[in-house]
Amino acid sequence: MAAIRRAARYAATGNTPVEDALDIVVEWVLNLLLIMIGRCVICVATLGYWKCEGLTSNDHSIHGAAGALWYARDGRSVVTPTGQTLAGFLFCIALVLALIGLLMG
Repeated sequence: MAAIRRAARYAATGNTPVEDALDIVVEWVLNLLLIMIGRCVICVATLGYWKCEGLTSNDHSIHGAAGALWYARDGRSVVTPTGQTLAGFLFCIALVLALIGLLMG
């Protein structure tokens, strides 16, 4: 029965279980890389005034009504993991555009 379900899943997605596992690992690593880049960008851009929330913290779900990307707590702005990912993504896009601009002359 499991072989039939596996075959049906392979026919539906076109991916083998190894390819699915590799997709998950690559997505996780890229997300972690974007979060770390975003964390560095936020710390440098704000000179350490804004605090970055930890990956395992659930404070953003408690303060979710205040903002999905950042919120204020105890007089300091706190950036959620989603905000860190966005900052890392925007930094990477700006870096690619700057490199293209340099290469084009």
